[in-house]
Amino acid sequence: MKGQWFLISAVLATSAFLSISLVLKDYFVTDASDIARGREDYYLWDLRTQFDALVQESSCDDMEKNLNGFIAFVRNRLWESGYLGYIEYDKTQGKTQSYAYDCEEDDPVTPPNERVRNIEKGLLVATEDAVFYSNIDPDDVIK
Repeated sequence: MKGQWFLISAVLATSAFLSISLVLKDYFVTDASDIARGREDYYLWDLRTQFDALVQESSCDDMEKNLNGFIAFVRNRLWESGYLGYIEYDKTQGKTQSYAYDCEEDDPVTPPNERVRNIEKGLLVATEDAVFYSNIDPDDVIK
């Protein structure tokens, strides 16, 4: 009779410990895949690529209009997905000869479609979990 009570108490104790561990499992296990579920870094690098492509393909006359339209589109799309998207660029760099972005029409050396265009830009993509940024101070954007 003692052996039966030993087995019954062992089964009860094991089931009690199992049920306690199942209830408390979420408090002790860290989910390493949680980081991989975020796409903030993908959005940041994709925005950089698309911004550079837009600068290369835009004419000098339409540059500011195209960039402002792109920024408005990005903000709306990221906001719909639950992200804060912020892009700023230096509007004066395209007007100066000293910078790589050259809009002068009378350049006899380089055709307009082969000129180097590089506008300094600041990008930020943020959620409540993470902030990714490039060439911008996030404390100035997120207050």
